[in-house]
Amino acid sequence: ACDAELQVLPETVEFGNVGIQQVAVGKVVERRPFSLVTRRDCDSPFSLGARFKPVTGSVIGDYLIPAANNGVGIRIVSSRDASIIRYNAPFHLADLLEDTKAASVDFNAELVWQTQTPKAGPFEAEMMVDLFYK
Repeated sequence: ACDAELQVLPETVEFGNVGIQQVAVGKVVERRPFSLVTRRDCDSPFSLGARFKPVTGSVIGDYLIPAANNGVGIRIVSSRDASIIRYNAPFHLADLLEDTKAASVDFNAELVWQTQTPKAGPFEAEMMVDLFYK
């Protein structure tokens, strides 16, 4: 009888123009912060789990590889403890217990070189966030 509201802030993570220089496989090219903000309007306590589920692109290891450009990969890193959040794997998001009505959890989207000879041009990948009540 209680729903959680979820916002992704910002809704779109833009890496902007990235120069193809000092390329090294595994090197972080850019890093952009984003947050998952959840809140409840009721008194029922619960915990939330979440999962980052890719909609476009393909998952290889810890990376979401854009369909139109496999020279880069996007990985999600927790700002809390610098751990890598694996795509399609549930993780603990927040506890909305007792007087806690809202929580914000911070992450970084990291753009990482996947090849020594990256392709110039635009790239795009999409993911959605699944919520699990505990």
